[in-house]
Amino acid sequence: MLPNFRSLTDSSCLLYDLPGLEDTRGSSYEILNASFIKNIVENAKTVGFIFVEDKATLSSKRGKGLKTLVEKAKSVFKVDKSNSLLVITKVKNSWNDKKLHEWIKKDFDNELEKDSLLLDWLNSEKIFCWHKNIDEEDKNIILKGLKQIKGRKNDNIDVSALYSDNNMLKRIIKELKNEVFATLEFDKSIFDLKSSKEVINFINDKNNILKKYEITVEKHELISLLSPLTGIDLNDWKEEAKKKISLIIDEAESQKKIWLNKEKAEEEAKKEAENRIKAEEEAKREVANRIKA
Repeated sequence: MLPNFRSLTDSSCLLYDLPGLEDTRGSSYEILNASFIKNIVENAKTVGFIFVEDKATLSSKRGKGLKTLVEKAKSVFKVDKSNSLLVITKVKNSWNDKKLHEWIKKDFDNELEKDSLLLDWLNSEKIFCWHKNIDEEDKNIILKGLKQIKGRKNDNIDVSALYSDNNMLKRIIKELKNEVFATLEFDKSIFDLKSSKEVINFINDKNNILKKYEITVEKHELISLLSPLTGIDLNDWKEEAKKKISLIIDEAESQKKIWLNKEKAEEEAKKEAENRIKAEEEAKREVANRIKA
């Protein structure tokens, strides 16, 4: 699920094998893929793109596969011929780049008229073929293509085109927030506490509860992954948590007063009972002394 990467020898360049622009495994995978792509691309100093697709997929449904790839490449990454190239895989072993280019001109002439990126790739010889049986020549050709890419910084890319179900994203965020907010819950309800001492300990634990919550928020892997995609404002979550705890503590303070009054009343009742018993014992002793006299 996680993108693989490798570093180029004698270079600071990293090659990431990012998820495809279309994932058929469902909405949750689309959202995760979009998150990975956004995180990696925006955190790189400069980025160049190699789009890889097999020949059969590109030519399926009258070229819809190629059209979709080009449209998403432009809308999401703002690519042009300088910072990108296209690799078409599973090409016949007898074909070379020239034969591949001829096939594109013939089968996708309409797209070439409409789409400047595809035409630019073609004219600048940035469409390469990988054969069904990849050989050393294929690898050398791609390395040559890599050196032609001029990467640039990409900030605030909009990856919404990469996932089809925005409601799924909202549900994930809601569930995630509920999960994290559950760390604010205490082991026992304040109404289950049995003494003012327990309530006071409950109140004094406020800072520990907030600290536990903030650590959970900051270290939660899914939050880190989805934050750039969803615009989650963790400061807002923390402020909301403080308000929630304040309400709980207010209830606890009220419960503390109830327990203090109850304990005070019980203590006074106990003293009254002790005084009554003491008075009764005094009265008994007086009666006993009179009888003796």
